[in-house]
Amino acid sequence: MRSLHESTIPLTIAEEAADWWLELQNSDNQTLTQQRISSWRQQSSVHDEAWQKIAAFDMMLNDINAPQRRPISQHVLSQPSPGPRRQLLKSLFGLAVIGSTPWFIGSPVTHQQYKTLATKVGEHRSWTLANGVEVHLNTDTIVEIDETDTLMTLLLKQGEIAIITHAEQHPQQLLKVTTAIGDITPIGTHFVVRQHPEQIQVTLFEGQVNVSDKHSLRSWTLQENQAMTLTASGEVSMFKANTQTLAWQTGMLIVSDMPLNSFVSELSRYHHAFIRYEPQIANLRVSGSYPTDDLAAVMNAVSRALNLEYTKRFGVWFHLSEKK
Repeated sequence: MRSLHESTIPLTIAEEAADWWLELQNSDNQTLTQQRISSWRQQSSVHDEAWQKIAAFDMMLNDINAPQRRPISQHVLSQPSPGPRRQLLKSLFGLAVIGSTPWFIGSPVTHQQYKTLATKVGEHRSWTLANGVEVHLNTDTIVEIDETDTLMTLLLKQGEIAIITHAEQHPQQLLKVTTAIGDITPIGTHFVVRQHPEQIQVTLFEGQVNVSDKHSLRSWTLQENQAMTLTASGEVSMFKANTQTLAWQTGMLIVSDMPLNSFVSELSRYHHAFIRYEPQIANLRVSGSYPTDDLAAVMNAVSRALNLEYTKRFGVWFHLSEKK
């Protein structure tokens, strides 16, 4: 059995994760930095696990006035110059990754106001929260939960979630899903929220949701079987909901007449792999149902359907091309 402080994450990777976290805090281009972090995470499952631990520990330090975190934050903020502060934060977050944070945090917290739900690349999981809300996380997703007696807020940091609410189970507690671009407030409903780098997509299957733009303060009400996208610049597109949006909950990717380049982008969300294709085949159309956990099977099926061939190198590099 592992001891409290033993970890399978090498210190070098833990320090790299801490460096990426520090770069993200000071980045002027969050989208580009997130993309670079995503590439780093895809190097291995250990890299991905290190980043998820960073994200979870970051959440614990958000409220610097919480009693169990005050000694840490006061010590860090009292450092006289940015250099020592940066090094201390890097050490603190590096230790969080390899499992040594109890030395800093002290006694375990018996009740946490904040909780984090997360999935790794290729993983999808489900939770039923204390108030009866069902939360389903797709691949590579992080959700932070802030709960009071009257409001539960789900902060979608990245990825995609499906939610089923039952208003009668906890009528005194409202639910809100918040993203960097907008907020979603449901009323006894079943819906999906996906966070893209520059937009969010909300798909409603049952009930009703209100979507509000954080920047313009405009809002829209979606009815059953409606969907919409909202960009960071406030552009809105409304369209009919597609039940294929829910296929990932059963480990499937279902598409109809999707361009190959878009299909590859969707498939890549579920794998630590690099999938490339020749430019002239980018607009070939893909249709069908594909397992998200078997990349080789998908490559075989798509190649046969589109009369293509693919090569595989180093176990993680796939290249699609026309048959010669």
